[in-house]
Amino acid sequence: MTKDIVRRNQAGAIIYDNINDFEYLNIPMILKEEDAPVYEVLSVGTAGKDDVAAVSMDRITMSRTVIQVATIKNSDGSVKAYRLPIELEKWVQHCMNAVLEGYKPFPRKVAFGIINNKYYVEFK
Repeated sequence: MTKDIVRRNQAGAIIYDNINDFEYLNIPMILKEEDAPVYEVLSVGTAGKDDVAAVSMDRITMSRTVIQVATIKNSDGSVKAYRLPIELEKWVQHCMNAVLEGYKPFPRKVAFGIINNKYYVEFK
């Protein structure tokens, strides 16, 4: 089965129609901040469609159809949009708001990790 490509973003990364086609960014568990892998992040944003709510006789079911993505320039020079975990939703929103206010947070090197079960993100 082929993946449905909706478009490519400005960096050239494929943006899929189906949010499940995005590969998750590898964010490892680390002991200290210095151990976090550093990625060259070209942009962050969202992909997918608006959240959908379905009401039945006994409950409301929410279906998440929007995800957070980061466009990464890989070490081999390729560019790819990776899915970010829901825990980084506020960070992505903060970055998007910064752009609306006239700041240019990207491209930039960013460290990602999980320390003591909490996500760690730092601009380098």
